[in-house]
This record gives sequence, structure tokens and C-alpha cells, in this order.
Amino acid sequence: MSWEPVLVDGLRFVINDLVTPYVWTDNQLKKFVFLSAIQVTDTLSRWGVGTYTFDVVNITISPDPTIYAVLGNLIILKAAMFVANAELKKSAGSAGYIITDDKSTIDTRQVLSTLQGVKDTYNSLYEDAIKEFKEGNKYSGSAVLA
Repeated sequence: MSWEPVLVDGLRFVINDLVTPYVWTDNQLKKFVFLSAIQVTDTLSRWGVGTYTFDVVNITISPDPTIYAVLGNLIILKAAMFVANAELKKSAGSAGYIITDDKSTIDTRQVLSTLQGVKDTYNSLYEDAIKEFKEGNKYSGSAVLA
């Protein structure tokens, strides 16, 4: 089984990008997943997750990281962090301001706070799952897509 549909669809579900037209293309999500896989496998290299080969030109991973379900879930959480960060950066130019004109007010400051909260939540979930994995709970993160 190829990692692409499993991890890309899993990421799409976690970030709640389920209604067409999608906010993120499959190719964009695939790149987030690929970069996340590099970082997660590097972080866990001393904890027996195996050795992986990453082809940056063709965006391939060998062997398939989905054969180890927990690793796939950790990759999805890390990719969700990347997506949340991208959303925050994307919104920074068009949100976070307040305009007052006579009796009306437009305030978009809460948008950035909300996006920062989402990013922090993904980061916390990922860090907790990594910590549990390193402490010996090899099934941490297994409920992410269960």
C-alpha cells in the first residue's frame, strides 16, 4: 500500500479540509506529509522506527511508513502543525486589524488568536505523542485516526 493516499487523506481529515473545493491540494498536503516524515523519522531514529530513504525529487519514501501505524499517525500530527503554521502565515496579512468608522467596527484580531490556538493544539498533541513513544508506549498516537 502506498503511503500517499493514507497519509494525505488522514491529514485532510485532521485539518478538517473535507469539503470540495479543498483549501489544500493533494500535492500540497503530500509535500507537508513528506517533510513531516523526514522530521519524525529523524526525531525517532534512536527508538527503532527503522531506516527510511527519502527521494526529494520524486517525493517518495521507502519503505512505506504506513506499515507502522503509529509512525504514520505521528507524521500526520507533525504535518498538521505545518499546515496550521501555513494558515497562520497566510492570514497574517489579511487579519489582525481593527477598523472603526463612526458607529461601525471591523475587528479581525480574533482570527489570528484562533489560528495560533489551533497551531498550539497540534504542537501539544504531537509533543505529547512523541514523549509517550520515547518513554516506551509504542502505541501513542494510535487513536489519532482510529
